[in-house]
Amino acid sequence: MIPLELLRLLGAKYRGWEQYRSRVQEIAGRLPDTLNKLRSALEARLRADGEAVSITMRNEENAQRYARKLLHRLSQTLAFALLCEEAGEAHGRGETLAAHSAWRYGEQIDPPAFASEDERARRGVWEALEGESAMAEKAAEQERA
Repeated sequence: MIPLELLRLLGAKYRGWEQYRSRVQEIAGRLPDTLNKLRSALEARLRADGEAVSITMRNEENAQRYARKLLHRLSQTLAFALLCEEAGEAHGRGETLAAHSAWRYGEQIDPPAFASEDERARRGVWEALEGESAMAEKAAEQERA
């Protein structure tokens, strides 16, 4: 029932799609030029969301058939947008981990062609995780001593 309620909210009466699209576009527009790759991925995802909404809302049969998939897709895009928003803010502080994380999530929800992942993003996330692990091990050793 919840996915069908979403469709009602996305419709013209509540203007949910307009608000969703506006918020995601706002996030994409605020990303700095150095994060253009994230901006492009977010904008492409939003265009595909528009197509998915259009197909789903076309008629009652499509609404029944695709509502759950649409809810899933829109929630993934919103999560990606929020990660991009944080990446933009972190970039302003000189931090890169958030951008790497956002990119990796984008690759997870829209997998790239085989063997064309962003190696720099993968390595950046991996290095951050290794650093956190080393710090946790050191803290645990100090507690034991």
